Amino acid sequence: MAFPGGRRQAEDSDLAATALRETQEEVGFRPRSILGRLDDFTSDRTPRTPDLRVAAVVCDIGERPPLELNHEVQAAVWIPLHWILDPRSRTRFESPAARATFPAFHYEGYVVWGMTYRILRSFFRVLGSELHADP
Repeated sequence: MAFPGGRRQAEDSDLAATALRETQEEVGFRPRSILGRLDDFTSDRTPRTPDLRVAAVVCDIGERPPLELNHEVQAAVWIPLHWILDPRSRTRFESPAARATFPAFHYEGYVVWGMTYRILRSFFRVLGSELHADP
């Protein structure tokens, strides 16, 4: 589970422009406006993702737009914010590759963990809320 995203292109004026372009390309709509940006996120260095840095941009989308998924996206889901904060949504994700478990939440068969979880945790902190404690 991940938000739309990708690498900055030469034609992108800044990382916010990258976020708008990638959202349009991957899920078929352009947000109305940019509300702000969270702190950047990094991932652990691996051969697959060395020095990965993610700029999380928060946008106003207005009414929930229909989604038109491109070839990069297998599925998409809108998750209600109240469910993300609901203690019943909490779970743990077991990663055999990392030989570890991570805080996560579930929704209709989807599990959100890792960087996506960290981005949402940061977003809710800006709003003055906390994601639930680990189960």
